[in-house]
Amino acid sequence: MSSYLANYIATGNPNGPGLPRWPAYGPGSPTVMEVGEHYGPMRVASPERLHFWKRYFATQDAW
Repeated sequence: MSSYLANYIATGNPNGPGLPRWPAYGPGSPTVMEVGEHYGPMRVASPERLHFWKRYFATQDAW
């Protein structure tokens, strides 16, 4: 993650040698970047899955 951030700060583009390509956002192909054990672009969750999480978090107390 720090390499993506350093590249973005230096060049305005997070991509660099040895890193999986971080695609630019496009409304026709909504993706997010998975960072953690695996790195790479992944599709945004379906509206049904997003609705599940929105309902779940709406039941949680604010901290």
